[in-house]
Amino acid sequence: MLNGLGGNGSAGEVLQSDGDGTFSWTANGGGGGSVQKWVSFNNGGGINSDSGVSSVSAQNNSRFTVNFDTAFPNTNYAFAGGGQKGNNFQDGIMVWSQSMSTNSCQISTSANNNGGIDANTITVIFVQ
Repeated sequence: MLNGLGGNGSAGEVLQSDGDGTFSWTANGGGGGSVQKWVSFNNGGGINSDSGVSSVSAQNNSRFTVNFDTAFPNTNYAFAGGGQKGNNFQDGIMVWSQSMSTNSCQISTSANNNGGIDANTITVIFVQ
């Protein structure tokens, strides 16, 4: 069981993968959602691996645009992400949104009290 994701079900009832990069979950009492798009990329915008993402464009000042293979039906999606700068785990890399559209999401990366920072690897998931 994963803390905070629902009741007393087994792991298979809480979080499931269909083997092609799609993850879904069911909350206790119904409801749920799925990770519809995800990407892992480097600070130049090069994609390491993905599902549902067509490209990543590196902008300036730690900003990136993640372009989707297919559009979301609206901008009521959520995302979460993080990153790593070298082997230094002391600086937590945060990912936050500059703008969201149905076709793409512009994000920025920053570290604890250091402003914008280009992480070596950035990973972001998108859910709706």
